[in-house]
Amino acid sequence: RAKLLEQFKNNPSSVILGANSFWEGVDVVGHTLSSVIIVKLPFWPPVLPTVSARLDRYRKMNKDGFYHYSLPQAIIRFKQGFGRLIRSGTDYGVVCILDKRIYEKRYGELFIRSLPGLKMDIMKTEELAGTIEKWLADKSN
Repeated sequence: RAKLLEQFKNNPSSVILGANSFWEGVDVVGHTLSSVIIVKLPFWPPVLPTVSARLDRYRKMNKDGFYHYSLPQAIIRFKQGFGRLIRSGTDYGVVCILDKRIYEKRYGELFIRSLPGLKMDIMKTEELAGTIEKWLADKSN
């Protein structure tokens, strides 16, 4: 991971595809990192032993483990994902969330509200590239 991250920092036109290991502990200051694409909201799989044990504990207390554990954990990771992008006062960028649950599910609003001041546009996938390219060009001028 460290070698991959170093190569990314040294090549401004590179793209890095990361999974769980890049949600936290990544520090790329400046314009090297201009966009983060979140393919899926960062819920931990419920079959992971630690997650399963926590969900069982909530079930035994007659509480909904999703709303009491899984959702709050995912929102924390979501905010960390956004935090990868803005590391200083001069940083800017775009976060694309490709998971339609962000606007189709009732809990999607909780993700959005976790980031005050967020400007959000919902658009078709085919519109993304042109919109992002124009926005980044406008910001860099």
